[in-house]
Parts: sequence; C-alpha cells; structure tokens
Amino acid sequence: PKELVRNEIEFWHKLGYDYVPACPAFGFGIRAEFAPDTAQLSMGARMWINETGAGLIKNREDYEKYPWPDPDQVSFELFDEFAKHLPEGMVVFGQVSGVLENTLWLLGYENLAYLSVDDPELLKMIFDQVGSRLVRLVERMCEREFVGAIQMGDDMGFKTQTILSPKMLKEYVFPWHKKAIEITHRVGKPFILHSCGNLEQVMEDIIANGIDAKHSFEDGVTPVVRAKKLWGDRIAILGGVDVDFLARATPSEVR
Repeated sequence: PKELVRNEIEFWHKLGYDYVPACPAFGFGIRAEFAPDTAQLSMGARMWINETGAGLIKNREDYEKYPWPDPDQVSFELFDEFAKHLPEGMVVFGQVSGVLENTLWLLGYENLAYLSVDDPELLKMIFDQVGSRLVRLVERMCEREFVGAIQMGDDMGFKTQTILSPKMLKEYVFPWHKKAIEITHRVGKPFILHSCGNLEQVMEDIIANGIDAKHSFEDGVTPVVRAKKLWGDRIAILGGVDVDFLARATPSEVR
C-alpha cells in the first residue's frame, strides 16, 4: 500500500495537478451485487447497490444492532503516508463520501422511501448517525497541515430532479453538509462538493451552506456554460466537459 501512495502522487503530479485526492479507510458497509457489463464500452463486470429494500438497515431492530463505525478509531497511517512523499507545493485533497450516498447504501432507496412515511424519526436518526460520523472524519482530516481542501462526493440528483425532495434534503442532508463546511473553513481550507444530477432546485441552499466550488456538469442536465452564468460569481465551477461526450467522441471532436 505504501508503494501505491507514491505511485498515486506521481500520477497526479505528472498530469500537472498541485494536489492528489486521498481518503482514510472509513465506510459504513454496502450490500453490492455484480453482473456482466453489457454497455458499449464494457468493463467486463459492473457492481451496483440493490435499491429494492436489500439494505443493511430496514427497521429499528436493525438500527440498534448495526455496528456504527467510530471515526476516532479509524487508522490514518496510510493517509498520513502521503505527507512524507508530496513534492513541494503539492497537497492532499481529503475526500469523503456524502451523507445521502452513505444513507442510501445502508437503506436502499425503496426502504428509505418507506421509512420517510412509516418512521421518519428513525430515518432522521440514521441520517444523523451517518452525518455526525462524516463530520468528525472531515475534522480529523482538517487537522493535518498537508490537507489543502476537502472534497465531498454526494450524488443528489438524476437527469430531471433531485433524488430526494428538496424539503427532505434540507431536513436530513444539508445541515450535515453545513457542519462539514464550517469545520473546513475554520482552518482556512476550501470545501468542494461533487454531485451528479439536476440540483437546480436546491443550488441556492447549497451555495448558502458555504461551498467554495461545485463539480460535475452534464450537457443533458445543467451545461457548464449555464452553470457559470447562474452561479459562477459566487462559487468556482469545476469540470464541464460531459463525460459521456468525452468517452464516445473522437479525439478531434473533443479538441
């Protein structure tokens, strides 16, 4: 693993970046399934999370039995190894998976939908368990001088709208985003949000939470030019070349 750290740094450095993304070995567990990848650009096999109620937590009994991971017990040994090999002027961008993503992986989308009606109190408890732990993980990364920024990946939308209603995002997800952002800003570091999908209904709330930059813009959702016009005077707009186009187009078309 330590050799891989050096390889990772060299890879990003030779591409011209002044940072390398890295994260501690922390997670909540998922129940994944595998199948042959039949896409045009096949990778052989693909993994997905079964969203039809096959989550790790389905009810209060599961919640009580679930072994919630302690971010204070997570080893940072490999994460700290990056600091020993960074070239001058290069930092680590501490990565953390998001509040909604981790909750969806624990519950499955269908079960989350049922809980939102049948037991909203339990649903909030689960979001709070996830959010509080991710915030503490961000805090531990921010304590390290070689960490230059925090990147949270929390896919919250699909092509036409948000995965959860704006009201639910504001109640369950955004308060934890805000806490992570405040901790990051407290030590003078920027907070970058990656999120795929159509977030136009909630972007004002996301910006109000204090993010410094937003990543991922798709031509069929919110093209980067539109994003720049809407929000570019308040946050940095990162990326913009649609990945689908990048994967399928010819080199000359991309140029």
